[in-house]
Amino acid sequence: MKKINALTHVKLIIWRRKLSLVFLILFFSILWFLQIDILKILGQTIVNIIPLDLSDPASAGLFGAIAGGILSFMGSIITQRKQFKNKGIVFRKNVIYTPLYDDLRKLKTTLTENHYPTYLVFKKNDPFINFDYPVFLAWERINSDVRSIEVPKYLADTFNRLEKSGESYLEARSKASKEIYLELSKLTHIFDQKTLDMYDRSGDSFYLNELIENEDIPLEKINTKYRFKHEYSNENLLEIKACINSCKNFESIERVILKYEEFTRILDDLITALEKLISFIQIKYEHKNKNY
Repeated sequence: MKKINALTHVKLIIWRRKLSLVFLILFFSILWFLQIDILKILGQTIVNIIPLDLSDPASAGLFGAIAGGILSFMGSIITQRKQFKNKGIVFRKNVIYTPLYDDLRKLKTTLTENHYPTYLVFKKNDPFINFDYPVFLAWERINSDVRSIEVPKYLADTFNRLEKSGESYLEARSKASKEIYLELSKLTHIFDQKTLDMYDRSGDSFYLNELIENEDIPLEKINTKYRFKHEYSNENLLEIKACINSCKNFESIERVILKYEEFTRILDDLITALEKLISFIQIKYEHKNKNY
């Protein structure tokens, strides 16, 4: 069964709230059209159940006092429950939805400036957290304290999917880079294998981003990157460039693109979902008007 994403779920919540009011209005409109007095019917039912002679002023007064007290008590309970519910919804908006939304927007901005990042940080104890990589830590913070209890399951599932999608993207990058490395390793007459191995161990992507975005790789850039103990001849550089370009159609590179698109799609859905959810709560429960 296909999972409903967060955006679809939020839309359903908002529409369900709106439709409940519509159905209520429709219900009373039908009663009015059919000239059905529901209060009269309810009162008659109660009279039939309770063995009281309401023609007697004392009995009628007693019945009225009891009924009024019960209705007042029930009304106060319903009002109190609604107040607690509204406070809970506003609380989630302030301490859960808003921090998540803010962090997601920052991540989106970073990705807009840095397509196909070489790394993503989701944990505060990540050894690369102080490097210039896209960071998203809000979900880890919220999921590790008491606020996690307040997060709706559909949102928690989607944030977990976002992290897993990011990890899958990084894994796809690693595999694609490895394939490019293996192709370059075939140029034994040009490269010192130890040099290539050193780059591989350091997590070098071997011009993966340039291949993904179909960018031309200047020869000087290749010479500067892979120069270790000697300069490469122009012929060598052209051969290296041709070898790198021959990797463009690798399935592993296509997989990187697909995984990145999946990651950004989940990210965009979450941003839009939280934006709609926050706006809905502000208007319905905090009575804020965006027009002022």
